Amino acid sequence: MIEFQDVSKIYHGKDSETVALKNVHLTIHDGEIYGVIGYSGAGKSTLIRMVNALETPSSGKVIVNGSDWSTCNKKQLRHFKKKIGMVFQHFNLLESKTVFANVAIPLILDGWSKDAIKKRVTELLDFVGLTDKVERYPNELSGGEKQRVGIARAIALNPEILLCDEATSALDPKTTEQILALLKRINQEYQITMLVITHEMGVIQKICQKVAVMEKGKIIEEGSVFDVFVHPKHPTTRDFVRTVIPDGLSDQLESFKNEKGQILKIEFADQTVSAPIINQLIKNFPVTVNILYANMSEIQGKRVGHMVIQLEGEQEAVNKAINYMKHLGIYLEEA
Repeated sequence: MIEFQDVSKIYHGKDSETVALKNVHLTIHDGEIYGVIGYSGAGKSTLIRMVNALETPSSGKVIVNGSDWSTCNKKQLRHFKKKIGMVFQHFNLLESKTVFANVAIPLILDGWSKDAIKKRVTELLDFVGLTDKVERYPNELSGGEKQRVGIARAIALNPEILLCDEATSALDPKTTEQILALLKRINQEYQITMLVITHEMGVIQKICQKVAVMEKGKIIEEGSVFDVFVHPKHPTTRDFVRTVIPDGLSDQLESFKNEKGQILKIEFADQTVSAPIINQLIKNFPVTVNILYANMSEIQGKRVGHMVIQLEGEQEAVNKAINYMKHLGIYLEEA
């Protein structure tokens, strides 16, 4: 488990100070893939560097697997750090070393025998799909292959926690899908807790179970990925969600606001996704329904739909139609 207990971090300059984190409370349970998203400068990287003690809090505590880093001596700190792997945005491979040698680095530093190193590196390269790249050098690899090497190196010592700092932001979309699938497989097969830092909501959507949204050093929203995607509360969260699930009126649809009828944004989730809602509105109420926009997405294996409709008719009939949708558990708001 990883716990941030009222953590703040202030960097002091000659004539100024920068607040990177402010009163952060966050709990990441064993085996979770937990995503943290925010724009540049939100405090994401400072947060993740707290977990492996690359940064220390100005106040508050960071508890990792029951231990408070600030109370550990150097020997204890080295021992605990072996249980934490890290995957970097720009791979951080040694260009002068082969793929085999890059993956072997943590094992060598940990004092493994040559035979044990060979066996472990071979297993890892087979796991990440790079058995044919053993003697290649980083400049002979694609971006996705480099990141696979980085991931193999990060899990070499069988860590309990894997930190991923913008691990896919330097990759193309197809390669990103492959790397995310690999990370998800690692989590499922080894039960490694993952903290994923990103500015891409698509990454959160694909592999995370929970998410925290950061802004100006604060956690502004958190919860299960499904809940945050379906009902984002903070404007910044809504902006991020819209990058992968458009749910509002486009510029072209804005013109409909000036026409007669009521414009509604409605949201379907769970069982209401497959229900014939629009058909029932037309059948049961004297209203005209004009669909202006519709979109369907999948979040954590559940379908979520967004729609913008125009309801025309007598106000009493429109109100009854709206109450009918609310009774079914459909979230709606006037656009």
